[in-house]
Parts: sequence; structure tokens; C-alpha cells
Amino acid sequence: MNLQKYGLMDSSWSLNQKQTALSLIVFFIFRFYCSLFLKKSLGHLFSGLSFKGHDNLQTRVSVCLRSLALPLFIILLPLDIFLSKFDKKPVSDMIFGTELRSSNSVLSLIFAPALSLMLIGSAYFAPFLYNASYLLRPKVSVVSTKEVPISKKRNFDLFENYGSKSLLFMTFTDLDEGRFKVNPSYEIRRTKGSLIYRPIVSIWDKSLGLKGIFKINKRFDFYKLIKIVKDNYPLFDSFYPVLSREFNEFANITEDKEDLSISPVAQNELFELLTNSLLATPLGSLELLKKGRINIFPYLILKDRLFTLLGKENSQEIDFVQRGDELFIRTIFQDDFSDQYRERFFTYNELRPVIYEIVWEKNRFDKEVSEVFSANFFYKAKWGSKVIEESKQWEKDYLFNPISIVDFIGFKDFSPNGLKSFEKYLQDYYYQEGKDSFNQSSEYQKLFIASMQRIFVVWQLKMKESNVPFSKVTVKKYTDMMRALQLNDVKFFGVVDDKSL
Repeated sequence: MNLQKYGLMDSSWSLNQKQTALSLIVFFIFRFYCSLFLKKSLGHLFSGLSFKGHDNLQTRVSVCLRSLALPLFIILLPLDIFLSKFDKKPVSDMIFGTELRSSNSVLSLIFAPALSLMLIGSAYFAPFLYNASYLLRPKVSVVSTKEVPISKKRNFDLFENYGSKSLLFMTFTDLDEGRFKVNPSYEIRRTKGSLIYRPIVSIWDKSLGLKGIFKINKRFDFYKLIKIVKDNYPLFDSFYPVLSREFNEFANITEDKEDLSISPVAQNELFELLTNSLLATPLGSLELLKKGRINIFPYLILKDRLFTLLGKENSQEIDFVQRGDELFIRTIFQDDFSDQYRERFFTYNELRPVIYEIVWEKNRFDKEVSEVFSANFFYKAKWGSKVIEESKQWEKDYLFNPISIVDFIGFKDFSPNGLKSFEKYLQDYYYQEGKDSFNQSSEYQKLFIASMQRIFVVWQLKMKESNVPFSKVTVKKYTDMMRALQLNDVKFFGVVDDKSL
């Protein structure tokens, strides 16, 4: 039903105003039909009150009209009190020709006040009608998961740097003493005739033979979400003063501005705002009431918008995890459609954060594998602007690591020596990894070849765009390595074939 079409709602109203208007409309409709069929409202019924008229038809019509004219009678209540002092009938009785009568039973006298208190109390939960299908979900743990320190007895020689400017991420890890292998790769898809590619990290668990990926899913716009909440929350400035002030400072920021960092105090207020929205369930709302948050509708709006962006999967879990130098909000769910286990996580230290995602093929150990991988891979991780600053040094001194390959295959500012250095790193890295792939399972080798092929596709596109003069020798060596892996040519990599002995 289009309420704006009939003048019952204005398009300029906030969500809070629209929800209030909708609640009132539903209330009057419900009261009208109760009056039509019962000759009284439910409140009258439970309180032992009834209307007396000339006949049933006149009583029903009178009570229905009373329901529609209720706001008028509330306004005229002082006049009714004045008339009662002179033993006169209330205005409503005189207009509609019916008289409100009481049964005067003890039960009604006890039940009426109790019912009134229950109705007043239930009004606090009325906003849950906004999205009744998502009341009890998702499962939320507000207690943050702390990082478990890595044992100091680990072999330090196994630790390596991994990082990418494109992924806004860097770390220093031994990949759980070599249990996991990671390689740079791309997600490639064709949309409307164009080739779209995004850098990812291909993951392999040698112990269980599970494959996964780590990538940036998308950017998350807290700015738009907070604007909706702020517009629908009159007390926003009182409860979140610093966040509100810094939010107002970004009022003229353009849509393409990504780095909207906020102060530590504003971060704490945003954290409280988010945790309060996650508590917006029938049971959790009692905690909000203890905090003095009487109006829960804004938190319901934030929760609904938050999971509209993240996905409203039925089995979704939410918690807070420490990963390196950042605390993240994490969502976990099993994607039955694609048969995958997914984790998404994002920070709240800025208003347009990146949403990272880890995807594993579904397995009964997928959650445990993801926890072990994350505990090792992200233990010393840095994120966002810190990586941007660090990457300036990588580009200046030509410091490479496996994941940074996705950055440098499209780098336009190589010096002649810098380009030679990268070409050598590229050849050495894929030669050693290709050689090692013969010591792994055939499934890993297929995964590694697929990663090389995707790198090569994007590399070719980047060379056309940037005109970087990669040598034909380097390109040929790369394609030769791919062909040798596809043909299972162990001799190319200097591996002794046991079958030939």
C-alpha cells in the first residue's frame, strides 16, 4: 500500500517518523475492526468496559466512529473532566449517542491497571515490527577474540614478509611452520564485454588438502549508515558527541574519498554504537534499556542496513577479533549455495573501511583450519594506511615479496635496474615454487598453475596499459614454466623423477 499516494505519509519524513506513522495507522485499523466485531476495543474488553446504545447496529457504528475520532477525544479530555463535575455526559457520549459503562467487578479494577502497565511496557518493543523476520539473528558475541601469541621456539628462518599495497595488508609469518602455502592470484570475470580482475591470495592447507582465498570483498560505507541513524535519532549528539562532530566535518566529502579516519574517542563511540545495534533483539534490548537507550528504533535501522550490506544468512555469527594491530568486526557463515565457508571482517577506525574476506571450500574442519591460518597469517599484520606508507619504501628500494607481485606487474615507475631486479625475482620465485609443487599433491599443483595463468593474463593486460618494457626473455621463461608444469615436466625444474631411476 502506497501511503504517500493517499497523503498519509510524506516522502521527506525520516524513517523514525514513517515508522511512527505506520504504527499509528495499524493501531487505528486494528481498533476499528475490533470495534466493528466486538462493539468495544480489546482494552475495553479486558477492563470490563462496554458501550450501551439503542441497538446493536447503532452501538457498532458508534464505537467504530469513536475509534476513528480518538485523537479528537484525547484533545477534548479536559472538557470531559470539567463536564463531569456537573454530572454531565462526556462529549463523545453526547455526539455518538452511546454510553460507556463499567462492570465494577473487582477483577476488572485489578486487571485494568495491570493491563495499562503491560501496554506501556510493550511499547518499548514496538520498533521490532520494523523487521520482524530478522529479530533473533545473527548469533552475536560482543566479547572480542584475542590473538594467541606464537611460540618463541619457532624456527625464525621460516618467517617471511608478505604484503600488498593493492590488498592494503602486510604481515610477517612462517605460515604455521610451513603448513600453509600462499600465492598471488586474481579473480577474473567478464562483465558487459569488459574483463574485471581483482587481486587475491590463493591459500593451500597441506595437512588437510583444503584450498581457500583471501581478498578484499568491497568497501563498506559507515558514513551513509551513520547518516541514516543520525537522521532518525534525536539523542545521537548526546550519546555520541565526538563521533557526531567528526561526522559533521565530513559533510562535504566526495563519494570517491576513501580514507575517512576518525579519532580514538570517535572509534570507541562507533564501537558502542555498533555493539548496541547488535543487541537490538527482544532479549538484548533489555541491555540497551540498562544503558538508558530507550529509543531502540535507530539501532534496529543500523542493524538492518549493516546486514543488508554484509548478507542476511541464517547461520551467520558475529564477533570481534584482534588481527595484528587492528580490532575487526567479523561475520562467519556457511554458504550452502556455493558450498563454502566464509569469513568477512572490517575495522571501525574509519568511516569507509575495506571488507576483507576469507573463503574456504566446505569441510567439517573448515572453521578450525581458518582459525589456525588466521592466527598465524595475521598475527603480525598491519592494515590500511600503514601499508600505504610502507609500500612507498618497497617501491623506492624495490623490495619484493610473493604477494606484492600483484602490485609490481602493473608498476609504471621502474628504473632500468629496478625492472631487472623485479624480473629476476619473478623468475626465481616461480621457478622455486614450481619446483616445490612436485613435492605437493596434484590438487595443489593444479591450484598453483591456475594462479600462474591468472597472473599471466593480468600481466599481459598491464603491459599494454603501462607500456613497461618487460624483456621477452622473462615472458618466455614464465610461459615455459607454465607449460612444464602442465606437462608435468620434472626435468625442467631439475627434479629427479623416481620413475626414471
